[in-house]
Amino acid sequence: MSTLDARTKAIDGLQRVCSELAELLVDLKESDIDASALKVIRDTLDRIRMTAMTLQQGLEWFRLSQDEKGLLALLINEQMRSASQLNTDISNNFEAGRIRTDQEGLSAYLLVLNQVMGQLDLMFGSRKAKL
Repeated sequence: MSTLDARTKAIDGLQRVCSELAELLVDLKESDIDASALKVIRDTLDRIRMTAMTLQQGLEWFRLSQDEKGLLALLINEQMRSASQLNTDISNNFEAGRIRTDQEGLSAYLLVLNQVMGQLDLMFGSRKAKL
């Protein structure tokens, strides 16, 4: 199978996944799952669907342009959009009192958050030094 055929097959597969995720969201809305749990599930599935759609568009764009760096930049932009949304959701859960200090996963989240903040400080600190 040629690379072009493999890419076309991947794009088709991503289209199927996006459709199936949309159908799953409809089915979940009709289920008897608790509303707040359903929102978390729905938001997670939406993030997966958005990433799959971005990948689908990126592969199609890459097929036309052959620019691998552009594909990676597109995927990283989607990753940052998704992370921003996740952090907004986590912030909302803090404000609503749904996250406790003994919450499983909180220490891992704080560790990663501190690493990212340190990297951002270095990035923007070095930009200021260049100006």
